[in-house]
Amino acid sequence: MESPNFDKIAVEAGDFTAEAVNSLYLSINELRRSIQFLNIATDVLTPRVITLSPSASVDNLDLSGCSVVSFVGSSAQNFTGIQAPETGISQIVIVHVSGSGTITVKHELTSEAQNQISTSSGSDVTLSTGNGIILAYLASKWREVA
Repeated sequence: MESPNFDKIAVEAGDFTAEAVNSLYLSINELRRSIQFLNIATDVLTPRVITLSPSASVDNLDLSGCSVVSFVGSSAQNFTGIQAPETGISQIVIVHVSGSGTITVKHELTSEAQNQISTSSGSDVTLSTGNGIILAYLASKWREVA
């Protein structure tokens, strides 16, 4: 929004009107910034879910913009990695098992190096129905954070 000519308004309509227009202008700009912030926050806080029922090991998973991975399969499978985000970008992903099968999160195995998962224990983590893990992409690797 272009700024009004407050000097011209003051000359033609008086100082009181110029101050009122200035207040309205500042309020509208603040409201616009708030709406932009809310739109960004909504994008961040409204996660997209990818639902998988794998019949084989999941390597180098492409999230396609999702931040929640829900495994709904009935067989035990290995989960070895997620495609790395763009350079300089960090990302958080929630992995949850909703199906009856177990998912074994493999510690630094099979997937390409930048896509591998580093568990906090340094060993594989097995997730059963109703359990999950939170991963963050930090220092060129997916790392277990909770």
